[in-house]
Amino acid sequence: MEALHPLAALALLTALGAQAQTCPVPEGVDVNRVLAVVRSTAFVEAANKMMRPGVLPSRALTGDLAVVFAENTPKQLKYFRVPEAEAPCWQQRAVLVQHARNLISEVGAMRLREDKSGVTMVLAGGNFEASLILSYRTLRRGLDKPLDAILVGVPNRDMLLMADPNNPEAVRALQAVVERSFAEGTHPLSNKLYLLGDCMLQVVDPAQQQQATSTCS
Repeated sequence: MEALHPLAALALLTALGAQAQTCPVPEGVDVNRVLAVVRSTAFVEAANKMMRPGVLPSRALTGDLAVVFAENTPKQLKYFRVPEAEAPCWQQRAVLVQHARNLISEVGAMRLREDKSGVTMVLAGGNFEASLILSYRTLRRGLDKPLDAILVGVPNRDMLLMADPNNPEAVRALQAVVERSFAEGTHPLSNKLYLLGDCMLQVVDPAQQQQATSTCS
């Protein structure tokens, strides 16, 4: 089992008085269009090894996932680099809050499609589905029944799959779909399953029933 990331749900952070803030951006980048998006840690590591000044603004989520901050221009999602001395600014929780809010605003309408095995696919325009794990409460609002935590998979950037962690059939089906989609995808993220809830994103082994713990405290 892997460690948790420190992101609390956006609504909860607001309730606790967390202040959103931004960091300096390169000239020509509109900070109001900078989104928090989920990428693989391998993507971040490869980008930072490029022979170019600076690093990608990012922060870790789990061992294999990270948040990257990128500008959503009319034509494409544009990555930018910042001086290494400014990288710690982008690792602050309040910065993540601000740019995750930008992400949720950009996504707009979201649809859920559940199959007969109990696996639900999130449809949100084809660009930012996986990044919606940054807002558990956004996902929870679309469910038919309330769950304290959701089992999720993000095999590709444009794919977010969910299941009830208490439904063994759905868990097995989710694992199979995630593994297949990860192997076949153009922009793979992770072949793991995660337990997502308020203040918590935890890598789980579907063969074991594990109790997730909160990171609010």
